[in-house]
Amino acid sequence: MANWLNLINAIATIIMIFLSSLLLWLTAKYFFKLKDTAYKTALIVAAIVGAVVGLLGSINLYIDSTVLIVISLLVEMVLGLFLIKRFYKLEWNKTALVWLVWFVLNIIVTFIMGLIISLAIPLPTSQIALA
Repeated sequence: MANWLNLINAIATIIMIFLSSLLLWLTAKYFFKLKDTAYKTALIVAAIVGAVVGLLGSINLYIDSTVLIVISLLVEMVLGLFLIKRFYKLEWNKTALVWLVWFVLNIIVTFIMGLIISLAIPLPTSQIALA
């Protein structure tokens, strides 16, 4: 079962990287009208953050879920802030606002994606208590 869940996590991570980069691009271009509105910049930032958080998510079978969620959120926040500051060359206050909008949009999309996955791929009854 662990391999199956890791495969689902890998597919979800790849999909989320592209969705997240789209959200960051929209945030940079339309919410904040930044100088650098290239999709490539957003893709690089989202790919790095997504890959690291995705790797953390793949170890979810070996670490307590609550601890993993806290670690993932902290890593996503610190790495996201650092990369947005570095790639978009912003002041810290604007960096924090861009990250916050991007983070909220990611939460919304992740919730919707998780709902779709849970409806499309239901766990067997014997695995529900373990999830």
